[in-house]
Amino acid sequence: MGVAAVVSILLFSLLHLTSTEPYTVGVVVSGLVHVDLFVVTGHLTASVLNHGPWSATAVATALALCCGGSPGHDRLVPIDGRY
Repeated sequence: MGVAAVVSILLFSLLHLTSTEPYTVGVVVSGLVHVDLFVVTGHLTASVLNHGPWSATAVATALALCCGGSPGHDRLVPIDGRY
């Protein structure tokens, strides 16, 4: 793995950094996948197309968790359920 790939993975991980270890491991693995897609295909498009559904799923999950997933819910509810 080249220096550019390692730097890319580190930058990707830093930009997606959080305090929970399992999430951080997932981000590093995701960075590896994105770099590998670029190396194998030679095009950044493969990584971008892979990242899009990942981000959409993350946003949908966050909205479902904070808003209960019900339409018409007019305010965000904390995950613990207290207002």
